[in-house]
Amino acid sequence: MIIGLQSDIGYTFPRANVLQRLVQRFGPTRLGTAVFSRSLRALDLLVNRLTRGRTTFAGIFGGFPIVMLTTTGARSGLPRANPLTGIPHGDDLAVLGANYGLGVIPSWVHNLRACPEAELACRGHVVKVIAEEVSGPAAEAVFEAANRIYPGYTVYRKRFTVPIPVFVLKTRPTA
Repeated sequence: MIIGLQSDIGYTFPRANVLQRLVQRFGPTRLGTAVFSRSLRALDLLVNRLTRGRTTFAGIFGGFPIVMLTTTGARSGLPRANPLTGIPHGDDLAVLGANYGLGVIPSWVHNLRACPEAELACRGHVVKVIAEEVSGPAAEAVFEAANRIYPGYTVYRKRFTVPIPVFVLKTRPTA
């Protein structure tokens, strides 16, 4: 239960303002995909580091509810931080492997498939999670919620020849 910890991790985001909605309209265009796929991850990581984990570039300029998901590299075994849009799914959060609509599965998906244990950080709070890949009606429910946050996911789905991976993140029980 992650959303149940809403007050702890601060997972509430205001509605996108006019500028943020313009950025969101630009995002799914071919030019937007080209620009953001090459620059956004680095900008998100930089702003996240500068703000001590409180926000990201995409959170400020795009109004996205960004979380930092740290996975374990499937080959390297090293931690890999990934800024992703956190999508409410019941009492949990979900993330999509849409990869800016490039039509290619992102590396963090392979990492989660190899090792589903990860850390989720939001606004300076960290929660240990286990990722469960879902499909069918559960994945469709996540996409419906994701489209309410960012309509660009509809465009992204059309660019993929395989289903976009969907993971539900559940808090790990503490030992």
